[in-house]
Amino acid sequence: MGYRIEFHATLPVSRAIDHRISHCRYPTLLDASRIAQIEANAMAMIQATDVEIRIYDRSDQLARTLLASYAFKCA
Repeated sequence: MGYRIEFHATLPVSRAIDHRISHCRYPTLLDASRIAQIEANAMAMIQATDVEIRIYDRSDQLARTLLASYAFKCA
């Protein structure tokens, strides 16, 4: 079923962030995008770094990349 989400901290080095929603699949790209953006915005503040969101489709091909910016939230 559906789309899966991965989160990556971008600073100081790129690293994967294990998160509970990374282990779920979502039926539509819109559902995955909405949930990922909400979680990534919170994560950016907690991790104090930018968080890259990667959403993969059913065949594990990259469908969309988004960014939650820590600097933008602190400005």
